[in-house]
Amino acid sequence: MSRLFFVFLWIGFFAPMYTPAMAASPLSIDIPASIFYWGDGMRLENVAIINGPSPVVEKARAIPFPKKTGYISREDIINALQEGGIGGIRLSLLMAERVPVLQEPRLPNIVRRISGWAWEVDVNPLSGAAPKDTEEFLEPGSLTPGVGSTTLKFRSAKGEKSVPVRINWYQPAVVLQRAFPRGKPLSEEDVVLRRVCLSQPGELPSRIEEVLGLVLRRDGQMGDIVSLNILETKPIILRGDRVIIAAQVGALLIEVPGEALDEGQPGDFIRVRNIASRTVVTGRVASPGRVEVDTQ
Repeated sequence: MSRLFFVFLWIGFFAPMYTPAMAASPLSIDIPASIFYWGDGMRLENVAIINGPSPVVEKARAIPFPKKTGYISREDIINALQEGGIGGIRLSLLMAERVPVLQEPRLPNIVRRISGWAWEVDVNPLSGAAPKDTEEFLEPGSLTPGVGSTTLKFRSAKGEKSVPVRINWYQPAVVLQRAFPRGKPLSEEDVVLRRVCLSQPGELPSRIEEVLGLVLRRDGQMGDIVSLNILETKPIILRGDRVIIAAQVGALLIEVPGEALDEGQPGDFIRVRNIASRTVVTGRVASPGRVEVDTQ
C-alpha cells in the first residue's frame, strides 16, 4: 500500500471564519500506516500529527475519529474535516490510500487505561506469553507514562500470574524547526509537531501553543525536542511595546496598531491603547507583538 508524501487539496468553499492568511497556510495531517481503535472517545488528534494555522488545528484536533475498525481512506478524512466545519483550507495529507484500523489488543488497552495515555502505546510481553482473555487483570492500578517496562498481574485458574512487559510510548511532541538561541521567545514559525517515542517518564508538550512565548534555557538545534525542563517563562510583550490589536467582528478580522500598557506572557490579559483613537481596551496576549480583543 503506497504512502503519499504530499497531497494538496482545497477543502470545500472559503469559510468566513478563516482569514486569507490562514487559507494560504496548509493544514498538515500525518496519518500512520496503521491505527489501533481503542474507544468511542477517539479524536483525530489521538491518531494524527496535525500542524498548521492555530485556529484550524484546534478545530481539526477535536474532530471525532471517523472509523471504528476496517479501513480509513483519504476521502474519510476529508469528509470528517468538512463535517467538522473546516473549509477553504489548503490540505497537506500524508497517508496511504487505505489505512487499516484494527481493534487495539488487550495489553495496550490495559496500559492505556491505567496510565491515562491518549496516543499510541506498544506493549510486548518479555516472557513471550500474553495472558488469556479469560484471565482477570489485577494490578498495577496506575502507571506513569514513559516507563520502559513493568509487570502486569492477572488471576488465572492456577492463581496469580505475572507478565513482565516492555512498553513504547508514542506521542506528538514539539520540535525545533531550526537552530534557536536561548532567551528568545518561541513563535509558531520556530516549532512543529512530530511523532516521537517517549524515552523516560516526564511530560512533553504535545501542542504548539503550550510553548509559545516561552524561552529556551540553552541554545537548541534543529530537530531538538522542546521539553518542559529546558523552558522558562519570560514576558513576550513589555510595557511600551508597539503591538497589533486584533479583533474578530463578524466575518472580518480587524487589526490596528497599538501600545502595550502592561507586560504579559501568552494567555495573559493586558491593557493596550489604540494609537489612532487613544482608546484603552483589554486583550489577551496571543503571540509576540499581538493582542487579541474579544468583541462579543
